[in-house]
Amino acid sequence: MASRSSGICIVIFEEEEKLTISMFNTIIEPFELFRDLASCISFVKQQIKEDKVVVLITTSILENILQSFELLTSIEAILILLTDNQNINVLPSKEDFRKVTTDKTTQQGPYTTEDIKSCMKKVIPVSLGQTVKVDTDFEIKAYYAGHVLGAAMFHIRVGQQTLVYTGDFNTTADRHLGSAHIDRCRPDVLITESTYGSTVRDSRRARERDFMAKVVDCVRHGGKVLVPVFAVGRAQELCILLETYLERMNINVPIYFASGLSEKVNTYYSLFVSWTNEKIQSTFHQKNVFEFKHIKPWDRSYVEQPGAMIVFASPGMLHAGYSLHLFKKWAPDEKNMNEQLGQRVSSYIKSFIDQHTSTSNVITISDSAASPDPM
Repeated sequence: MASRSSGICIVIFEEEEKLTISMFNTIIEPFELFRDLASCISFVKQQIKEDKVVVLITTSILENILQSFELLTSIEAILILLTDNQNINVLPSKEDFRKVTTDKTTQQGPYTTEDIKSCMKKVIPVSLGQTVKVDTDFEIKAYYAGHVLGAAMFHIRVGQQTLVYTGDFNTTADRHLGSAHIDRCRPDVLITESTYGSTVRDSRRARERDFMAKVVDCVRHGGKVLVPVFAVGRAQELCILLETYLERMNINVPIYFASGLSEKVNTYYSLFVSWTNEKIQSTFHQKNVFEFKHIKPWDRSYVEQPGAMIVFASPGMLHAGYSLHLFKKWAPDEKNMNEQLGQRVSSYIKSFIDQHTSTSNVITISDSAASPDPM
């Protein structure tokens, strides 16, 4: 089993002996190997109870086994190793949703397992700028949305009618992504995310300056800063901001990711650097900004560690998970700072703030100081 120092417990489950010695040798951490499902699940539950971070590796693609693992929601990650030309025809999460929403009496649900398999076969990858001609009077073109890695907007033409469909998009480049781009057009219909459509914000520079001033003041007084974030987009934006600013100001304070997913996402940003902004692309061979020198993986034993630190934890809405755990642990201490996500926090969190914290240590920052300006 992995030691506390690494903070990770690696569990391998394989009913049949498919993994080779060379595969095992690539795993540098100690691990536990199981061939019996019940024993494996029992062990995982015990590690979770002991507050261990569990990463599960399996060679099985049987639906009942994958679903059994996915029900253990505290597992940090499930890695499926395909040792031959296997296909995963059903995404476990979609199958679970189907089961939950199926009426137990009539067995009627929104869709069937066969519907999921049929849908997966129809998925076609589309490149940015590529026009897909469905038929002579129906075409779709993808454009860069500038929101998170992989975000796209779509211009759709059916006959003489056109439509633009998009989720969040950013009209200005930020620290890690470029601005949205679409050919000039006058669509008949626009379907868009509009959460901040009527919001007038201060300038990005003013928001970043205000955020960093509060962070620096907190850590200089020995406090802990909790930044609830989503794993993709905002986490990378804030990491670049903090790493650059603290290095320039020569402030030495530990910064941690309390989300293994964020670390994985950073790898994908490095792989798909063509999706980032022009500055990062032009300097990538000299410096990979997503290889953060001062930001380290989190170990749960650090919760009680004295002294200043900055911790990114998910989820960003502070409604559950590890960000909520840290919030309840640290919020009562007036030296610490918590980024309160305004109207998006639940009534429970607001009640907790009122009862257990001083107003000085709960900082309201409009949807994160370094967040892009989405529409």
